[in-house]
Amino acid sequence: MKLSRFDFGRISMHVKARSNRQAKPFVADIRQPSEESDVGGKGRRLYELTAMGASVPNGFTVTAAAFSDFLQATQLHDAIGDRLARVDVSDEAAIRAGSADIVAMIADASLPGHLAQLICDAYDALCFQSGTLRLKVAVRSSAIGEDAKDASFAGQFETYLGVAGHEALLNHVKKVWASLFNERAILYRLKKGLRHDAPMAVVVLELADARSAGVAFSVDPLTGKRDRITIEGNWGFGESVVQGVVTPDRAAVDKADLRILDYVTADKTIVSVFDPQTRLVVEEPAPARFRKARVLGDHEVDTIARAVRDVEKQMGEPVDVEWVIPRHWRPGEPPVLVQVRPVTTLEAEAPAPAWNNLDYATKYGFGVAR
Repeated sequence: MKLSRFDFGRISMHVKARSNRQAKPFVADIRQPSEESDVGGKGRRLYELTAMGASVPNGFTVTAAAFSDFLQATQLHDAIGDRLARVDVSDEAAIRAGSADIVAMIADASLPGHLAQLICDAYDALCFQSGTLRLKVAVRSSAIGEDAKDASFAGQFETYLGVAGHEALLNHVKKVWASLFNERAILYRLKKGLRHDAPMAVVVLELADARSAGVAFSVDPLTGKRDRITIEGNWGFGESVVQGVVTPDRAAVDKADLRILDYVTADKTIVSVFDPQTRLVVEEPAPARFRKARVLGDHEVDTIARAVRDVEKQMGEPVDVEWVIPRHWRPGEPPVLVQVRPVTTLEAEAPAPAWNNLDYATKYGFGVAR
């Protein structure tokens, strides 16, 4: 069966023709008011975090209009559409081959000069702001509708940490764009019956020098309990936790009074660290001393839980937050927040267990379980 749902058509970026390039910005500071149709869900929510006073790294978004401009200038929108039209949706090998061809097309294409200059200028401004000549940054996808309640693309697209310099940045922006057409994303859209011409923005953030990092939920994602905050963390950067390649430490916190209800120290066999040879963040075996050591002290658990509770209150719905504790963090300082998304797969809350005085006394009278 030939592709009927791969009817790519023209990229619907909600922007005017290239002849009017000023209609939509190609680069936007994350602290400037912005619409999701321009900067994607991730970019929009980073702006919301900054507006509510959360600690967020400096950065900018390469907008959906920039992606549209790139595809039009390189005539890739037609080439991608033609390649997708030749794919048999019933053949995973054919989908894989089509994906590889499209990724190669994007990698081989050169960015238009005006667009490359705008991205490099924004990066230079970020370097100057931090006082670092070759600032390491995180380059993250921010597709429009990426975290929609009916179709979450979390984990489908690519993120690159530790990117530095003009050439590397431009190449990794293209890699993030190309991930819109990776095999995982194509198969997911097929499963959900979605179109394949989704706009893609790219977020570029100063890379926080992480001592520990991970994710936190303003609810218990396993039981659906709304009165719990769940925190998962590991040493180093948070990719090992986000990608699910390690069993992280896990803390359960009472949302009302921020009491630590439970803390489980895991055997963390993998950590995400910066590799000076590849100049990227990579996964490697954890040093023996770190594997079974507790990642988060009580003060760190408290500051993460407090931040997550505040974000949920401001956004008005359960949230999933990616957090970082910087290397030189001190008690009383907030965590750095690098991403927030709505929890889209929340199960119905499990029934409350029968009252048990001993359990209650143990939970609230004898301190924190370790």
